[in-house]
Amino acid sequence: MEIISAATYTLEALLRDAIGPICETVESVEQHKSKIAKCFSSIEGGLGYQYHTAWHQVLHVISTLFDVGGRNCGDLLLNSLKSLSEIRDSYKFSYNNELEHAVGAAIRSMGPDKVLSVITLQKGNGEFNIDRSWLLPVLRENIKHSTLNCWSTGIFPLAIYCQKRAAQLHENNDRIGAHSSELLYEQLWNLLPSFCNAPTDIKTSFKDIARALGTAISDRKELRLAVMASLRKLIAYAKETQDKEDLAELARFDKNYLPILFNVYTSKPNRTDEEGHRLAALETIKVYLTIARPELTKQLFTSALEKVNNTNETDQFLIEGVMDLIRALVRYQTAGEIQTLYEQFVKKLPEIKNTKEQKKLYRILEEVCASDSESCKQFVQNNRKIVQKLLQKSLETAAVSSKGARLRCFNYLIKAQPQLDHESKLIMSVLPEAVLCCKDINERCRATAYDLLNTIGETLQEHDQLQQFINLLIAGLSGTTELVSATILALASVLHRFTGSLGKDNIQSILDNICLLMASSTREIVGSCFSFLKVYCSSLPNPMVAASLGNIMKALCNMTDDCKRHFRLKLRDILDKFVRKYGCEALTPHVPSDDVIMYKRLRNMRKLNARKKRMRDSASQDEEMDEDFLIKTKPRSVDEILADSDSDFDDMEDEKPVRTKKPKKQSQAWIEEDGDNIVDFNDPTVASKITATKPGQQSQSEVKKKKDKGFRTAPDGRLIIEDDDDDSSDDGNRKESFNFDSDSDSDDTQSKAETRLLTDRKRKRKDTASVKSGFSASSQPASKYKAGGSGIHRPLASSAASEYSRVGSEYRTKKARGDVKRKGKLDPYAYLPLQRNSLNKRKRLKNTGKFKNIIGAAKAGAKKGAKAKNRKNKF
Repeated sequence: MEIISAATYTLEALLRDAIGPICETVESVEQHKSKIAKCFSSIEGGLGYQYHTAWHQVLHVISTLFDVGGRNCGDLLLNSLKSLSEIRDSYKFSYNNELEHAVGAAIRSMGPDKVLSVITLQKGNGEFNIDRSWLLPVLRENIKHSTLNCWSTGIFPLAIYCQKRAAQLHENNDRIGAHSSELLYEQLWNLLPSFCNAPTDIKTSFKDIARALGTAISDRKELRLAVMASLRKLIAYAKETQDKEDLAELARFDKNYLPILFNVYTSKPNRTDEEGHRLAALETIKVYLTIARPELTKQLFTSALEKVNNTNETDQFLIEGVMDLIRALVRYQTAGEIQTLYEQFVKKLPEIKNTKEQKKLYRILEEVCASDSESCKQFVQNNRKIVQKLLQKSLETAAVSSKGARLRCFNYLIKAQPQLDHESKLIMSVLPEAVLCCKDINERCRATAYDLLNTIGETLQEHDQLQQFINLLIAGLSGTTELVSATILALASVLHRFTGSLGKDNIQSILDNICLLMASSTREIVGSCFSFLKVYCSSLPNPMVAASLGNIMKALCNMTDDCKRHFRLKLRDILDKFVRKYGCEALTPHVPSDDVIMYKRLRNMRKLNARKKRMRDSASQDEEMDEDFLIKTKPRSVDEILADSDSDFDDMEDEKPVRTKKPKKQSQAWIEEDGDNIVDFNDPTVASKITATKPGQQSQSEVKKKKDKGFRTAPDGRLIIEDDDDDSSDDGNRKESFNFDSDSDSDDTQSKAETRLLTDRKRKRKDTASVKSGFSASSQPASKYKAGGSGIHRPLASSAASEYSRVGSEYRTKKARGDVKRKGKLDPYAYLPLQRNSLNKRKRLKNTGKFKNIIGAAKAGAKKGAKAKNRKNKF
């Protein structure tokens, strides 16, 4: 495979570097045509069946071949296309994706007309070749710089045939066949937007399909989106190339298409997909009006005004639809017609109570103020004061949904008057409304309010009145709770926009006011203060923020208990950023000595960040991320800063340690077969022949089962324990199965066994239980003591008891409590008795408590030993 891959890369490089320059011009192709044909023929030979194992790479080389020589050497590649078609039609071909990619390269370079002449979609009798339906998505994705004539002569007749075929099958009650024909009909029409990607024959071929497109928009709902997308692409391409003939040809049919599109938009939708058709129609109307003739736009505008005046007020849907059309048409009207629109509709804004109609009129006024057309500019210039008074007068009756459009109107009006200063009535009246909208629930309205504040600031900055602008904003801090909260957000926006122009004194003054408001008992105000601090830390340089840490920490400590509890997550984020940037040592001096909770939080932050750093250092190189060298893009707007959590963790309580990713094991499968019989993959039972383990190789679980047999069991569930004298080999197996010192045992299991030996008062009971459970004396080390004499040294009758009474004494140490390991001897472990009561479900809790005591004692002993070892190392 490595040789085949290397050869593939070599051939592709040769085609691009050696053959490519020769195929760039028609003259060079004619000069070297025989040599080029020989090269192409050699590569085409790779499609022979004797090379079928390398077809995957051969198809990639042929794709490169089409890219290199398809434009000027298309005639030499027709045989290759024919071979690809035959291979694709073969039974169960395996490399469909690679072949379709190669055909797509041919479509891009040679054009769809040449490809369709070889790989035809039509049979000899005129029917659609269903076996070639795979070519439709390939065409849709790769057609560019084609011709509309190719679609009208090659694709459109097939679409008509599929439509008639579907109707015939419906009459014959063949629903499945009819549905398939309808799908093919829609797919063929969906190729039209691809043919409209930079076509070369708009001025000559558009008239041939214009009527069919209009009929499809008006009568065929399933084709509307494709046709409207095609019209938008054609107009956009003609405007991009500035081809006057193409533009004139498309504009010639404006009187046909625009009324149809108007009807589609003003028709009430019955389903959700029809609502999408309406929006696409409005977008197409806006695009088509850019090339429409002025007399037609004037006629349509007049008709729309009459439609609104003559429509009953109960038909609100039609009124709203026509208002949207008037908004699209208004920029193409004269100043007199715009004045008529203003007098008839916009002037009544303070009296309108219908929120939807009110919003439509505000959007129309916004369109007039924002338009670059000379007629709109002339109207705004002549009626600026009238419009400003109208907007100020309609403030009290303005609906919440209309605030954004109102602010955008003010924004355009202020931009058009650069001579305004801080004492102008327009700025004085607009500023409070813009500040209050900084707390609006609508995101777009908030963004508009921030833009308006920036526009006012830029206008006043030109007159060196930025200080007066800050004073006007700070005055809002003495108002109501809602105004104070919104003013803080407005100050944050101004700080973010004019960081370099405000000066240190103004910034410090704003920060002092915010720090005072942090002690407020109102959650709304404190929440806005947190948002300001987040913008303050993100917008200003680190040295300036570091100089303000004392004031900020003092403000955070002076918060009320209710606000500390409610905003604990935001407080955590701010502290975490400070600890990461400036260190815990820079924050603790500014914390009051009686604020124990803040000290604890900072200490926990320091420990948490240290632990995270250790985890990152121990992780793999791919997952290492050093925050000090991590480059982040600066947020563009205040909303993005406030939306950013700016925290490395979301939940401190649920934090999980960083785990290194283990390399994924490659999935392997083996076929289990014998030498005589071959596996038949058509057999339903073939799945049982495919295994995930290599045949003849034992799995790890089987090996473990053989090692850990343990005791055998009788059919009734009883354990069968054999004596040591029966089989010496079994004795070794039993010792191995009961060895608690294996690698698979945990530290807790080891602690349990050691604790058994450490507890002297229970040693006799455990030894006796061990004897009763069937453990022989040979499994324990032999005792050096032998009974003899009188008194307490006299031999006892029960030899077993005397033999086990001092088991493990050789492991004791004189220097400390507990047992130690001896060189050349077994590890000092005690064995737990195997009791039937341990299987009793009702006594499970009691048995669990015993093990808890053992584990606790082991941990206590380990802790004591560790402390003693540390003391010893110090001395």
